[in-house]
Amino acid sequence: MIVPNAIPMPQCCCRIEYGRGVSAHVVGDYAAALRAFQAGARRGHAPARFMLGSMYHKGEGVVKDPGEAFAQYIVSAGRGEPRAAYVLGCMYCMGDSVEEDPGQAVRWFRLSAARGFAPAQFSLGTMFSSGTDIGCDPDEAMKWFLLAAAQGHRQALCELQAMAASKCGQEGPQ
Repeated sequence: MIVPNAIPMPQCCCRIEYGRGVSAHVVGDYAAALRAFQAGARRGHAPARFMLGSMYHKGEGVVKDPGEAFAQYIVSAGRGEPRAAYVLGCMYCMGDSVEEDPGQAVRWFRLSAARGFAPAQFSLGTMFSSGTDIGCDPDEAMKWFLLAAAQGHRQALCELQAMAASKCGQEGPQ
């Protein structure tokens, strides 16, 4: 027996449905957005599952449910969605609906950053620059700031400039 929801939808159709969901979400039609994202999520579309998680996280068109949001983000991140991995990193970094855990934050930020997501790269740079709970590593911080700045992340560029200025001040005549 073939179950209709088990039939994989071609990726182009998932993208079209996702686009409809995003359009509905932008104008505040959360009911239509929810239907579109649920349909995409059932078919394994990671961006749709991310947006579904976001709606639960913020309580947009649904009862706010951090546990459901977390579950949606986990699946979405596991399917390659860098925004979901980034949000999971933020949740662990700030203790948002989960116990604060810098190690888990770094884990999720690294996954997102490895997929080229500049905000995650910046977050890693910030964590290694400050050393809060993970130890200060200026070289690692610079690496992540450089990657984010190369994508136009302005805060990362500012951090690199500040790092360069502080190094110049430290390297006086010997």
